[in-house]
Amino acid sequence: MTATSHTLTIGEFAKAAGTTPRTLRHFESLGLIRATRAANGRRHYTAEAVTTFLHIMTLKNAGFSLKDISGFTQQPIKIDMVLKTHIAFLEHKLRETEKALKTLKGLDAQPQTNEALSTINLKEFCQLLHKTTHNLDKEALRPLLEKHFTAPERALWEQTANRHFPPTDRALYSLKWDSLIKRIHNALQRHIQPASEEAAQLAAEWLELQKPLQDALGKELWSKTASLYEDMHSSPQSKNAPFSAEILQFIQSAAHHRKAAGHLAE
Repeated sequence: MTATSHTLTIGEFAKAAGTTPRTLRHFESLGLIRATRAANGRRHYTAEAVTTFLHIMTLKNAGFSLKDISGFTQQPIKIDMVLKTHIAFLEHKLRETEKALKTLKGLDAQPQTNEALSTINLKEFCQLLHKTTHNLDKEALRPLLEKHFTAPERALWEQTANRHFPPTDRALYSLKWDSLIKRIHNALQRHIQPASEEAAQLAAEWLELQKPLQDALGKELWSKTASLYEDMHSSPQSKNAPFSAEILQFIQSAAHHRKAAGHLAE
């Protein structure tokens, strides 16, 4: 029963909205919706709270996080910047989802998955996923690799990579790259400028991670590698790129500013 004909109890609100009292309490704790309190301390919600809840769900369905939505309530929304940033975020999530789906479908299509390997342990499952992802990426990128490298150069590239990053070290190296790419993506979400000190630090980590392979490959082969990544983001293979064009542009700009500021030797 409502306190008045114009308010809802938390149970009535949750039932009408198809949600839970816990969710409503969480939204209230974030300052997204407000409840009035009856003399007995029970929460009651007005029509305004119901409208606010609908706004929140509209934004969540568009892919915005509760943190994003909370920010919208605190200051005017710069619509152009918000849309561009959020579109880039959703495109990033879409690439990750498509890649995951492709890996799972690729693994499912292998005959041994449903026969000899129908029951495996966690380690074996992860190894299968990693191997499938690697093979699918390699096959998808084959046209670009053949465009930028001769057959001997491709063999040299792979031999050099295997020599500098054997399987025992490759997992840690991959984790470092994954972590760095996620932090750069987060910086883009927060509108960090390439000329900032944070961007300079991210660029420094990027350069440090690529330096061993860059030194081993030599100037000519590394230059071709850089051209491949530039070409990748304007090709059909862009969805297989390990990072987005926005991340590459951000790091290139941050590295330029970092060098201009004297962080790197000329």
